[in-house]
Parts: sequence; structure tokens; C-alpha cells
Amino acid sequence: MGNKFLLDTHVFLWLKNEPQKVSKLALHIYQNTDNIIYLR
Repeated sequence: MGNKFLLDTHVFLWLKNEPQKVSKLALHIYQNTDNIIYLR
């Protein structure tokens, strides 16, 4: 089981539509299917 992360809605939308706006770390966390992502 991975780690749990809370993402702001804006970051989530950027990850989906404009991934160049987020850091490489945030992108890696989001793409890791072991992590649990919660949206705020």
C-alpha cells in the first residue's frame, strides 16, 4: 500500500490538462498507482 496524498483541485486539473504547470515530484506522486490520492 502506498502513501496518502491530498491534492488541491487546481493541482489535479493541471495534472490532467497542463502537467507542465506542476513539479516533477507532484507528477511522479500522481502517476504512482500505489499512492492513494484524495482531492480537496
